[in-house]
Amino acid sequence: MQRVQPQNTEPHQSSRMVMTNPMQVIAVQLELDPEIFQNPARLITSVRGGIPGKTLKQALAHFHCPELFANALGTNHKGLEEDCASPC
Repeated sequence: MQRVQPQNTEPHQSSRMVMTNPMQVIAVQLELDPEIFQNPARLITSVRGGIPGKTLKQALAHFHCPELFANALGTNHKGLEEDCASPC
């Protein structure tokens, strides 16, 4: 498993994250914790806390598999649309 490593380009600049794992990149694009898929505790905490509808909408657009998300969330297409409109 590859890890995110901080990288300093200049001493006076703040460190930035270099992402080498595709799942970390996807997580950041979805505004989730980059370690969410590598750390089961973080995943469980995030799932229990819920995700914003905006994040679900981005995930649906990114993965193009609404049926998979609907099944995983125990809902249907109309339920997904309602979840996407939800603030959390």
